[in-house]
Amino acid sequence: MNELDQKQRDQVRQFIILASVSVNQAITMLRNNNWDLEHSLDSYFESMTTQEIPLAEEKPIDQDETKQKPKEPEKKPKKQSPPSFQTLEKLFGQYKDKATNRILMAGVEQYLQDMDIDPMDVLSLIVSYFLNSKIMGEYSHEEFVNGWWKYQCDTIERMKAQIPEFQRKIKVESEFLNFYKFVFHFSKDSPDHKTIRSEIAIILWKLLMKDKFTLLNDWIDFLENEKKGQSPITFDTWELLYDFSKTVKPNLEDYDETAAWPVLIDEFVEYKREKSNN
Repeated sequence: MNELDQKQRDQVRQFIILASVSVNQAITMLRNNNWDLEHSLDSYFESMTTQEIPLAEEKPIDQDETKQKPKEPEKKPKKQSPPSFQTLEKLFGQYKDKATNRILMAGVEQYLQDMDIDPMDVLSLIVSYFLNSKIMGEYSHEEFVNGWWKYQCDTIERMKAQIPEFQRKIKVESEFLNFYKFVFHFSKDSPDHKTIRSEIAIILWKLLMKDKFTLLNDWIDFLENEKKGQSPITFDTWELLYDFSKTVKPNLEDYDETAAWPVLIDEFVEYKREKSNN
């Protein structure tokens, strides 16, 4: 790539990432399309052969049925058009704020509505996780376009069809843990903040941990009534509460006070035991 200028090198790298091809293939496609990245990607995917779905084998037709009505002509299944990078760019344009070239709160709300996703549903967080979004209520051009292109989704219909696969992946323990950690950083008021507000954390725990943490209601009661919602949640508390939910029995008999649990969890255990003894 030594003979290419910096812009062309960047285009080659982006083409390789989005199309999963070799350097030579990327350079050839870009040169053939006058170094237009969108048209090069469209040309590449249109050139890929799509196999027709075989027709189901016909059942024998009874002679009487043949006499009663003529046989209908066979209908070949329609080929699904390959994903188009240009189509995805246009979709981004429908929701973006023209002044910032980002999808802001109003655009995100409209997008989620078109996707049939409630903004307060955990699905909205799952989508943001797989698009690697950085700020809640926003999508950058790179997050939305490159994020969805990675899954070859260029339309609302294809994106909807991808959601069950996202949900399947999240059910894997290791993936859920990564998602759980992502949600903390995604939900901070500012990227440089070290904590999230208690009331926000409570809403998120209700979404994420309702089927995973037996003592969730007790934990929330402790935060709301004992701590009066005044305890900001650190990442250490957020992360180790998940470990606590997986390793400590609901009756707390195996809780080790000498282990390096966050202070807030220590206080919760003390609070829970006092309530149980009264």
